[in-house]
Amino acid sequence: MIPLTDSAVIITNDQNLAITLNRFLFTQFGLDSYSLTRKDAARVVAMNPPLFCLWDGRVKSPNDASLLRWLREHFHGRPIIVLVDADPAAQANDWYSYGISMICRAADRDSIVSHIEAVLKDNKNLESALPV
Repeated sequence: MIPLTDSAVIITNDQNLAITLNRFLFTQFGLDSYSLTRKDAARVVAMNPPLFCLWDGRVKSPNDASLLRWLREHFHGRPIIVLVDADPAAQANDWYSYGISMICRAADRDSIVSHIEAVLKDNKNLESALPV
């Protein structure tokens, strides 16, 4: 198993989105990323927690609530960035109820970059504050 700790996980059932995001994360940030279906996400993330998750929130599935709650309970310090089609502000309360505060339009590249840069900067600051 490839360690996911220094990488991103893309949780989506859309193979085209997964390929696009994998390429984007590598070319833009030099990050390795792995795409997982919702079905496999809990098992793989439990073995090797990622630096952060990109969650495809464009289409909701019946098990989203339980998986998001599980991720929040077990990895509350790991950011989850939700990608949506509609206006993020209009959907914010739904996502906030799951402990998600990073929401952006899937088509808004600048917003995605800003969110990921914030996560990476936060991680770098955290690592530099840890005792050696």
